[in-house]
Amino acid sequence: MSFLLLENRLSIDTLVVPGYFIDRFLPAASGTDVKVYLYLLRAVSTSATGLSSASISDRLDISEREVLRSLSYWESVGLMRLSFTSGHELSGVAFTDPSIQAETEASAQTAPTQTAAPAPSVQSVIPTPTPALVSPANTTIANASGSMASTQTTTHSAANATPSIQSLHLSQEELILLENDPEFNMYMSAWQQYFSHPLNYADTESFGYWYLQFNRSPDVIDYLVDYCANHCKGKLNMKFIDSVAQSWHQKGLHTLDAIRQYNLLHNDTVYAIMKAYGLYNQTPAPAQLEYINKWIKDYSFPTDVYVYACNITMKKCQRPNVNFTESILKRWKEKNVHSLADAQAAENQRDQKVKSDAAKRTSSNRASSVAKGTQQFRNFTERKNNNYMEKILKQYSQDSNE
Repeated sequence: MSFLLLENRLSIDTLVVPGYFIDRFLPAASGTDVKVYLYLLRAVSTSATGLSSASISDRLDISEREVLRSLSYWESVGLMRLSFTSGHELSGVAFTDPSIQAETEASAQTAPTQTAAPAPSVQSVIPTPTPALVSPANTTIANASGSMASTQTTTHSAANATPSIQSLHLSQEELILLENDPEFNMYMSAWQQYFSHPLNYADTESFGYWYLQFNRSPDVIDYLVDYCANHCKGKLNMKFIDSVAQSWHQKGLHTLDAIRQYNLLHNDTVYAIMKAYGLYNQTPAPAQLEYINKWIKDYSFPTDVYVYACNITMKKCQRPNVNFTESILKRWKEKNVHSLADAQAAENQRDQKVKSDAAKRTSSNRASSVAKGTQQFRNFTERKNNNYMEKILKQYSQDSNE
């Protein structure tokens, strides 16, 4: 066995990582948890401001729920302390030294009446303008919108009210429940086929989390994955799935029928057509929805093609007219239109034909008008009998000879 030769070629801009983190906590942590820990540790060392769970999510290219879940994990092992606002939003993160924290707790147990001072090893991720005021109970925060605010908060504990998404981590009981759920494990293999890479532990836990949130309905999760696969721009990822699932959950949509009905009324194509008709922020009437769904089913055009047809309708009719729009869509279907470019080419060709036919009609009308005028000018019967003139000439000739 050969030994590794280690060399230090680091620049001055270095980050000090606690030794106990590497020795005791790194082996058991997931890659996402380590990314969040190191990123926030770097933020502490540089006194970064303007941090929020959303900004961390964007910077690390993970979902916001994964950020919160990682923070919850580090708090559970004693390396962080989280604070929340009265509205259950994350307001502060403080790094803690587990050894000093253990000594503080031990001394507090021996002297329960003595008020324990804040541990000197606690470091806030987002320092306040006055460092003396930094404590778990009064911390400058970055809320979800990214704006800075100073607020009175309480340390996160089991007694606190839970956020809108009740648990950021699956408990041991929930993990055991999922392991013993044959339906979940069977569907998990099918859901994995939508991804171009193997799912890691965090991805699997996300599926398990939403599976439980949606009343252990594999049909809902199956619909969720299929919906996201059809609407995701680029490769499917858990960050997008988490955002869609959280949106449904917060709207109180927990059954497949409720989700389908909501998506039917708020379908991207339906919304785009209503907007093209000038009907902003309006739920389509049943008759309108029936027409639009019929178009989607019969023609299977991309959304921008329907919008283009509606724009033509508004230009020609000056008002929404579903019959006129349908005549346009039917004409495009007959011409094998498949994209917006095809539709535009078909309309340009039609416009040129209309102009050409109009020019021919104009030319024909002008020619007809000239011919008709000529006939009116010569509206008499020409004399065809020349015997009369011959007689006159003959008579004139005779008279001259005499």
